[in-house]
Amino acid sequence: MNLFSGMTYGQSQWRFHVAFEDGTGQRDTVWMIYDSTATFGVDTSLGEGYTPLDHSRFNVWIYNPAFDTTKVSALPFLMFPSHGLSYIEAIGFTYPLIIRWDTSLFQSPLLPIDSSNQVFFNTAEIDNDYFWAINNDPSAHAYNMLITDSAFAPYFIFGSRSQFPMNIQLWHDPLNNIDKTSFSTCLFPNPGSENLTIRALSLISNIKIYNSMSVCVRTYNELHSTSVELHTPELPSGMYSICIIYESGESQLVKYIKL
Repeated sequence: MNLFSGMTYGQSQWRFHVAFEDGTGQRDTVWMIYDSTATFGVDTSLGEGYTPLDHSRFNVWIYNPAFDTTKVSALPFLMFPSHGLSYIEAIGFTYPLIIRWDTSLFQSPLLPIDSSNQVFFNTAEIDNDYFWAINNDPSAHAYNMLITDSAFAPYFIFGSRSQFPMNIQLWHDPLNNIDKTSFSTCLFPNPGSENLTIRALSLISNIKIYNSMSVCVRTYNELHSTSVELHTPELPSGMYSICIIYESGESQLVKYIKL
């Protein structure tokens, strides 16, 4: 039964990729899909059918409902807001690994969003033995996919396990207010070189800056202002993710290009 009454179901397919790249540049991808034709069985028309593995190269895969290897997990829209990739496995890889995804899809208009309550995916996590301990969200003991659009997975062995198996879960937590949109933020200049100004309608409490490897490189606490100027001449050029935390507890993620 759907938890959200009065919800309008989108007819267009929602596709979410989790792209892996190993240390030699080999790549492979697994997918989450919502589709109006999806069932709880094996939907071969949506790519959930058996996918043979090429043991001569890097492969990532999951298991479909028939316990065959595949790269797609498809669900009907009525399962929103819950999705995931359980027990992701891999062969033929060389460390380190980089995992990438598109954060904009967590609030995509293709999702059957409850417009009255603004229900989006407000919780998205990568979970395995490594990310339980080494992550960007210590309180969750998992890697928070909302904060940035990539994760770095180095060499790791724990007993018989490595970075795999790996689990990815998306859902809506009604106690997490990250999906509310009562704030508007302006960030300039972007791209920029030395000084960065952030202005918002709501009071900003804290700011964290993450580099492209998902490492927190700067933290600014106790700001209590709607206008913050950051001095960043020492940051190397590249793409950064800035997590803005408001006094209300709401959070927002914005991209910044450092020249």
